[in-house]
Amino acid sequence: AKGTILVSSKNIPGNITFSRDFFATALQGTHRFDTTTFAFPDAVDLTVRVLTKPVYQDKDIMYIVQVACPLDTIQGALNDFKEILFVLLPLAIFVTGIIGAFLAKITLNPVDRIIKTVQKITAENLKLRIQMPGTRDEIERLAATFNDMLDRLEKAFSSQKHFIQDASHELKTPLTILQGELEVTLKRIRPVTEYEEVLESSLEEIRRISKIVENLLLLARVENRAAFDEEWPLL
Repeated sequence: AKGTILVSSKNIPGNITFSRDFFATALQGTHRFDTTTFAFPDAVDLTVRVLTKPVYQDKDIMYIVQVACPLDTIQGALNDFKEILFVLLPLAIFVTGIIGAFLAKITLNPVDRIIKTVQKITAENLKLRIQMPGTRDEIERLAATFNDMLDRLEKAFSSQKHFIQDASHELKTPLTILQGELEVTLKRIRPVTEYEEVLESSLEEIRRISKIVENLLLLARVENRAAFDEEWPLL
């Protein structure tokens, strides 16, 4: 505790001493870590990490022990670690990229199948549906949403088809009657009264056609309004 070196390792010359600050802290009863440099007469300087710790005997500080570890060993290990990282980091990035691409391909396979199925759907095969991937995630919800949309489109196309068929049937009857009466009338010259009867009958059929057209336009406006209200209920 008085600063006299009692014993030292064989590889540390006895004439090497440390800073007095080391001892001052130890004499206060606390240990400390420091980094210092040894200067050898016949060798290069050596940087070490030093632990200075007091040793008590009967509550009095009797000795101060110092343990030093050369930092060149640690620095060598760090340099080796840097070289390993320099080699492993690009390799790890490359392997991670391959694994990521593989996982992304597996993850996006259901999306590719959905895209291929949607591309095959036309007005002629609206009954075609997307196969549910069974992933229980957003992709499955996307497939379900597409199928719901296709159901609505199929119903709309079917309703439109039936509407056109019904409208064609309703318009065909008066037009056929009108065409037949006119063709029969034009086959020969007839009295004025017969012409008047044909014209009155034709006018009646034309009024019937006009009524059908008005009903069709009204029905179209009602359907458009219903679709608009369904899409924008707050308006």
